Amino acid sequence: MYYFDCDCEACKNLERDRIKRSARCSTPECDEPVLPNDKGGLFPCKQCGKQPSKANYKKYSESLKRLLDNMKKIEEAKRQIPSNDKWILELCEKILKEEGEFLHRYNIHMTQIVDRAMDACVFMKKYEEALKFAIMELEPCRLHHPVYHPHIGVLLMKIGKIQVFFGDLKIGEKSLKEAFESLNITHGPSHPMTKETEALLAQCQEDLRVQAVQNMMEELKQEYTANEGKGKGYPEEKPF
Repeated sequence: MYYFDCDCEACKNLERDRIKRSARCSTPECDEPVLPNDKGGLFPCKQCGKQPSKANYKKYSESLKRLLDNMKKIEEAKRQIPSNDKWILELCEKILKEEGEFLHRYNIHMTQIVDRAMDACVFMKKYEEALKFAIMELEPCRLHHPVYHPHIGVLLMKIGKIQVFFGDLKIGEKSLKEAFESLNITHGPSHPMTKETEALLAQCQEDLRVQAVQNMMEELKQEYTANEGKGKGYPEEKPF
């Protein structure tokens, strides 16, 4: 309960709130979120124009209820010591598959399920799957939150950390730069997570520098070998 009235653009934007509760369009090839109205139904799809039926709204409502019931089970499982991450991941995948037929991926509750699946993967050291879920979560988060938001900063940090772990240094550097910029504002420069991100970024950039030098030396070696075969030896032009 909030005991004040807010007049900011985000609070006045009713469509943004409706997107957080959006249904999936029943037209198979359409990816537009279908928004709930205030009369116990759904608005027509803005992309394909299809008007959802009462049966569509019933399926949407039932799907949302199942998801929320399962979310309670997931939160309860997370509180257990140790948490049953394998069971959590399996349930999250089941929810995303079954309820994804009726709820749009921009639905805030679907985004929360993706987040729980990512965390479960991290705890089980399934980093490739964790990266898949983290990237899946990023687009809806950018839609729902402002540019500098704590959750986006943390999410980008996790994405960048895993990308660097898999050797995708260039992509990882970009993610970590975004994460550091966001966390520097939302958490502050002295926060442990901001400092960790800064250290990860510095190490990534050093690895990129070393990689660039190694690549240059390898190119020079190949050029020398090619010239040696022709009796030329090192190229006359200097590399620097």
